[in-house]
Amino acid sequence: MNETLESHSGPAWKDPQYSRAMRTTLFDSASLSVYDYRCTAGPGTKPFPETHLRHSLSYVRRGSFGCRAQGREYDLVVGALMVGRPGLEYTATHEHHPCGDECLSVKLSAELVESFSKNQTLWDVARVPPARIFHCGSSSHIRPAAQQALRSAVRAARGRGVTVSFDPNVRAHLWRDLRELRALCDDVVPLCDVVKLSEDEVEPCLGVRDPASALDRLHALGVQLACVTLGARGAMARRGNETAQVPAPQVEVVDTTGAGDGFLAALLASDPLRSPLSATLRFACAVGSRVCTRLGAVAGLPSRSEAESLRDTR
Repeated sequence: MNETLESHSGPAWKDPQYSRAMRTTLFDSASLSVYDYRCTAGPGTKPFPETHLRHSLSYVRRGSFGCRAQGREYDLVVGALMVGRPGLEYTATHEHHPCGDECLSVKLSAELVESFSKNQTLWDVARVPPARIFHCGSSSHIRPAAQQALRSAVRAARGRGVTVSFDPNVRAHLWRDLRELRALCDDVVPLCDVVKLSEDEVEPCLGVRDPASALDRLHALGVQLACVTLGARGAMARRGNETAQVPAPQVEVVDTTGAGDGFLAALLASDPLRSPLSATLRFACAVGSRVCTRLGAVAGLPSRSEAESLRDTR
């Protein structure tokens, strides 16, 4: 079912200029509803306050938008998750986000949320779902609460025997004090099986100045597979006493956003603790380089069949 979204709270939705969101109902019941929202609002659309009517989890699938809530401002990009509760007021903004956005939103009734809360294991941040690999890393760790959640989640995953992968994804300008980042890495890295750093992250994260020393340091901390990406020069890695360094394929670079994410996705998809190290590293570099050929972090990612064609079995 497609409908123009006119049912948000607040009088602004009665004005046609604000009817810029289409909602497709994917599932609907008394306790749970799932919607696909597509918004075409841009910089010329005047922002206005809205109120969450139900508990909700909204995943940004495409595009981006700003959000003001509880005195703070956020930029929600692809992969971001917006959490809402009844009565919470927020304002969506688009002055820096001209492309609109698409979100997958799950709405939950109060009764359903109450049934969850009786089972604390469902809301315990220290728990992780069943998985072979638990990967973590985000610039959201600039926030103290997120740092504590990361520590708890990594300890829980480690305790369950899950392979733990960590990419700190450092944005130095977002940290008030890089000593907090170092302290976070001191706690988290020894619990990780796979760690990926870029060349410019080794000093703030580990206190060393060159990639080779970073690999040695990570090995000494118990990391099974340590990787340092070198940009256009490729990457180097250490697994136990084995080391490897490979060049990156030459490509026409459009945008480097997401190259590290593509690299790590390919690495983790290759059984990295057991597969041939050099070949795995070449595959990861090939995927990371391919991401650079398109604008944005997602467009250049290969499909499964395309990724297999990038493998080098030498």
